[in-house]
Amino acid sequence: RRAVTAYTADFCPDAYYLWAEADREDIHRRALDAHIRLAELLADPGSPQPAINTLEAAIRHDPVCEEAYRRLIATYADAGHRDAATRCWQMLQGRLAERIGSVALAQHLAVLQRAVDGDAAGDERAA
Repeated sequence: RRAVTAYTADFCPDAYYLWAEADREDIHRRALDAHIRLAELLADPGSPQPAINTLEAAIRHDPVCEEAYRRLIATYADAGHRDAATRCWQMLQGRLAERIGSVALAQHLAVLQRAVDGDAAGDERAA
């Protein structure tokens, strides 16, 4: 919790020095990892709000963090909040489209769909 609370912004956000970039990226990644790990520890379908708040904070720090979105969508779905899960998925699609463009997004989503379909096929084979 302390790591999540301590991270309020990127390291030296206005400094464009080569030496700071690697540290900035490392601290940013560690902060996201801490948010996601804390959300895992807080996960409780009967009381999802603490995990939701933590994952939403991660998304505020990185608006295209797919792992945070994936976990937030799953948390909403596990708690029975299908509308919120759908809105979250749509938000991710919109932000990715802004960041990488519509064509690249379509290709990216196709890769994700194949991965999901592969996971589902693996689940069926295991059954």
